[in-house]
Amino acid sequence: MPSNGFILRARQVVLDNLLNPQFGVSALAEELGISRSELYRRVREAEQKSASQFIREIRLDRALELLKTDQYPITEIAYMVGFNSPTYFSTCFREYFGYSPSTADQNGHTSRDAKVSEPSKSRKVLLPLALGALAILFAIFGISAVGGSNSPEGEKSLAVLKFDYLGADSAQGYKAYALADEVLNSLSNLSMLKVVTASSSFQVDKREACSKIGKRLGVDYLVDGSLSHQGNQLKASVKLIDAKTGIQLWSESFQENSEAIFEMQEEISNKVAMQLKRSLPEDVRDLIRQRRTANLEALELYLKAVKKGKVRYEDSITQAIHWLERSVELDPYFAEAYAELTFLYGRWHYYGSLNQEERDRMMEKYMRMALELNPESPEVLFAKADFDYIQGNILNDSTEIISGFRKVLEMNPNHHRSSYRLHQVFRGIGKYHTAHGYLENALRLDPLNHLYNNVYARDLFWKWDQREKAFVIILEEASKENPSRGSIFFKAIMLADQPGGNYLSAFSVIQEALKEQPYTYGFLFWGRLLALDLDLVPMAKKYAHLNQVKFPDNPIYTYEPAYEICIIEQRYPDALDLTHIWMEDKGLDKKLGYTNLARVYYLQGNVKQARDILLQHFSELYRDIASGKMTVESLQLSEIGPVRTYIEVLRAEGDEEKATFFADFLCSYYNQHGKRVMLANKFYPMHCAYVQNDLKGFLRALNEAFFEPGHRLGIYSHLKGSTFSAFEKYPEYQELFREIEAETHRMRAEVITYLKEEGDWDPVWDAALQ
Repeated sequence: MPSNGFILRARQVVLDNLLNPQFGVSALAEELGISRSELYRRVREAEQKSASQFIREIRLDRALELLKTDQYPITEIAYMVGFNSPTYFSTCFREYFGYSPSTADQNGHTSRDAKVSEPSKSRKVLLPLALGALAILFAIFGISAVGGSNSPEGEKSLAVLKFDYLGADSAQGYKAYALADEVLNSLSNLSMLKVVTASSSFQVDKREACSKIGKRLGVDYLVDGSLSHQGNQLKASVKLIDAKTGIQLWSESFQENSEAIFEMQEEISNKVAMQLKRSLPEDVRDLIRQRRTANLEALELYLKAVKKGKVRYEDSITQAIHWLERSVELDPYFAEAYAELTFLYGRWHYYGSLNQEERDRMMEKYMRMALELNPESPEVLFAKADFDYIQGNILNDSTEIISGFRKVLEMNPNHHRSSYRLHQVFRGIGKYHTAHGYLENALRLDPLNHLYNNVYARDLFWKWDQREKAFVIILEEASKENPSRGSIFFKAIMLADQPGGNYLSAFSVIQEALKEQPYTYGFLFWGRLLALDLDLVPMAKKYAHLNQVKFPDNPIYTYEPAYEICIIEQRYPDALDLTHIWMEDKGLDKKLGYTNLARVYYLQGNVKQARDILLQHFSELYRDIASGKMTVESLQLSEIGPVRTYIEVLRAEGDEEKATFFADFLCSYYNQHGKRVMLANKFYPMHCAYVQNDLKGFLRALNEAFFEPGHRLGIYSHLKGSTFSAFEKYPEYQELFREIEAETHRMRAEVITYLKEEGDWDPVWDAALQ
């Protein structure tokens, strides 16, 4: 078929399916009787665009035609051309035409005064009927026009369990896993269902009672099944179970040839959805026809990579990346695999030694490839939003970042990753209750996720003062057969921050964990903090050095601990050299670098040098605060340090009036955003009293925190790190410090005895602690 003829036919097929919001690349390829990769190739050659872009632009061109009739509201037009979200329609329209639908008449494309040709009678009848059909569809099947809430009225919840493979060849077992995951992925596209993620539902023990599984996963229904080979045939047996009663509601067997596993998945998904809804309109069936790839081997590698990438170790992430790179070799049009590569390169930098420059380059490379292939895939849109989240400034770019993740949830309300990212974004801008709601939704979708449970417990413990509930969650997580390292170190630091500070138990938790998993960054990082809190500097240096060897280019696990130890030991020239090296050679954030340089010069007594650095690099920040342009709501965490040190410098220079002004501003921030960081509830009263030069208020806050009730985590290390250096000259401060140090050394003696018994004590350290 000539290329132009092919494009004309493809365009007509899209127009014939215009009302179907889920008519995408896979459906178009099926209608044309060709593979998805062939469709991509032919559209690319003829139109110089991706197949998904080809479909979307046809929809948008028809939308402009409808706008010219001046007969329909923009919201109706969005549905008429196959968008199930008017917000997403407006975004795409603006990107394509350069202006929004509402301003089309101002751009010479639509004029309310101009005479427009009257649509044909058949068209005038067809459009209202189409809108009526859509309205019925939305009303009957529960599809939300704008995404709706994550828990719509009458929502049904479902978990797909990992299918058993009954064949003799265990090497074929991945097909059962892939079939279950494809069924789950298809059903998760339906807004009528809450579908628990595979990472939770695939790990339950199916030998347990259905009621126990259902309660653990928080669902009403379970889908279970098995797969076997019979000659050249695949046979699947699938059943739908009432999770509360264990009663089997439906079962059926499906048989296809061994190459038709994706067709089998579509049929199973359709039947399950029909059992839950009794009727399934044809347009809605397309919601579950969204194949990520037609290559089974590529899908297997993708699923392995997604599972492996959840393990936040460098070698696990790099292995997952290797599998994904092999997956896209097998299917170069696998958009979701490119999206996952984007996500994992972001993780590799945080949990490993990948430098920031390489991270950004690889994330952008794979993100663009994914967007080119399928910009309407929820996973691709998530990768784009995640890229913006990592690259952007949360406070300055929060509207755009939030919009990106919400767009994903509009398309797929079951997208737990987007809910978790929105938790992080809203937490970063100080909207803690909103953030907590998104975290709870992420847990609702992925209830057995270690990370989500650990973060939930962390927030309950330090933000919402529900310490007992939080500790129970962490103990449960830590007692699992394969506990996450997060649950282990959170258990340790929660023990240390209990009333009175159980540092002996906390240290033993870390030490036991390091025996099982030596050189694990989380254990080393938090073990260093516990050691510094006990004035065990040699042990802290050991932990910091091991992290430095393992993560030489990671600023969080290498630079910051090394800088902190330099300050505690008052090795100020070393702190300056360290910071300069990291700024020049290792890509350390310039704001952090200059903040730390100014801090070191101030502690050295070189107030003028500290002042010059601060005014050279942060003068705009100070002007914005002084003029009222900068509000406490827009102050970033990275800007607290330069403001705080500037207050100290101003006081050292005798400018009390200006110091008081900035101190009042910073205290307003502390009072309004006391939950922004983990230990803020404890430290912000101290910081506020300090910057306001209120010695009595500071000593009262310090005494209450350390002794009454004794939430001690981080306090001694802050004092030794000269965090409150301007007060160190006062006898009242020195007296309280000696009391705190005596109690610290009492706890340290217990830990030293334990370490010696364990054989993890270097005798050289005895002299270092004298």
